[in-house]
Amino acid sequence: AIRSVIMPSVSGVQRRQKQQQRQQKKAEAADTELSGPPPPSASSVLHEPALDGVVHLAAPHLSRPLYANPVCFLGTWQAGGCQRNLMTISWLTAIDNDGHFLCSMNQRRHSARNLASNPFLVLSVACAGLESLLCKVGGCSGRGVADKPRALDVPLCQPGWRPLQPNAAADADADLDAASAALSLEDDGGPHQASNAARPSSSHEEHPWPAEGLVELPAVTDADLERARMSAFAVAPGVAHVLARVTSVRGIHGHFLLVCETIGAYARSEYWSGKTLEPQHDDLPPILSFVGSQKFNHSVPARGASPAPP
Repeated sequence: AIRSVIMPSVSGVQRRQKQQQRQQKKAEAADTELSGPPPPSASSVLHEPALDGVVHLAAPHLSRPLYANPVCFLGTWQAGGCQRNLMTISWLTAIDNDGHFLCSMNQRRHSARNLASNPFLVLSVACAGLESLLCKVGGCSGRGVADKPRALDVPLCQPGWRPLQPNAAADADADLDAASAALSLEDDGGPHQASNAARPSSSHEEHPWPAEGLVELPAVTDADLERARMSAFAVAPGVAHVLARVTSVRGIHGHFLLVCETIGAYARSEYWSGKTLEPQHDDLPPILSFVGSQKFNHSVPARGASPAPP
């Protein structure tokens, strides 16, 4: 008799508990789906205090400097910070919100050879007023020039607008070879990356990456990241800097598709809304995009427009 009285109540409690457990699992699954893939591991993202007027972007916004497909200076260097090179690029896009992006680079680029030996790079987002510098950098090959940025008198800094670290080896090489820049003023393709398809390649050297197929690059250590941070350079007049490493390479159609992971991203505070990279005042130079044939567009925010759907 007691059992017949108690069991219905116990069964009711058990049913409610199971319902609560199912609801909790559904809620957890929904949260996971909304949050997307996990952000980069803490060890692969630089954490350091930013300078005044500079915003060090947090994990949810690491890809925002590459919205919407700006034209950039791309800096590469060999181990130790020597043999610095600079090119222009606009064939790039973010592939998630956590700082992973894809860029396409002609296989004949000197920058591709630098990346094969040292898979770190810096993107410097350009704004109006830098058009002539972009064309100058894009019109000069880095072959035979120990320090192309120095040879072309490009203002440099570390990513995040910190002063450059002294590099005696790179400075000595640059003093020896700066004059050779004039001998290397061949079309480097410009930001669009494709106009020099007919230019003969330097076939006397085989590229360490295969022209076709996929290459997965090995993981890097904390010491590798620190060396990259110390050797990295960025274009000082840029409005955002992205320090990244190449994680995989696919050779296709005479180009390398580089999958990259952001290590640190920085923006000028007057270009950062808190979530997006855009001028915060109408009198600031707009961000540049590239339309081909050495022509650029200005990317400006739409004022007073209705908010975009989530």
